[in-house]
Amino acid sequence: MKTLKLYLFLLFCLVLIFSCEKTLEEPQLNDSSEELLSKEKSNFSGFSSGAIVFDARARTSGAENPAPSKCPAGLLDADQRGKGKANRLGGFTTKITFCSDPSQLIIGPNGFPIGGSVPYFGTEGIITFRNGDEYYFSGSGRVVLDLDNPRYDAFFNDLFRINGAKINGVYKQASGYIQTRSQVMNIFTPGEYTNHQWFGLINIHN
Repeated sequence: MKTLKLYLFLLFCLVLIFSCEKTLEEPQLNDSSEELLSKEKSNFSGFSSGAIVFDARARTSGAENPAPSKCPAGLLDADQRGKGKANRLGGFTTKITFCSDPSQLIIGPNGFPIGGSVPYFGTEGIITFRNGDEYYFSGSGRVVLDLDNPRYDAFFNDLFRINGAKINGVYKQASGYIQTRSQVMNIFTPGEYTNHQWFGLINIHN
């Protein structure tokens, strides 16, 4: 019975992470990312000289009406929605769905998570710009709890792969990557949200 109660409490906490929609404001950009982007670009090859440089800030939170779950039994599903702004490309909205496994969280004596991490996978993401152009990405990674950090409660630094686009209403083959540096605020509360820094390169194939 004690184990069941602990599991139900943990499930409730994680549902709060992914289920509460907040009023989101477009984050402000700064110009400090160019050096970092250049360094990351040198780690990748196969990009044409006309590759799109994707340099953005975004904020996401749980959807009010989440999409139906596609996750295997026993795992949690998430549906994050938000908006952001990219240098050179302008404002956008984003939708990100994925599955997660909370079994690797460390639970303290009071029944609350105190550490550990949450692997996530099956990520499907869409970035939609104001002109209607869309970029699609996928990936997996791990959210790491850092509850002693004064600036955020958890973080993840993972690589997403670009796997398609829709430009001027026409679907295009596309490749590339987005490196994310993301920080989760107010975790395990209804006020949860995530700030993202995204850097990447995108090739559109005719």
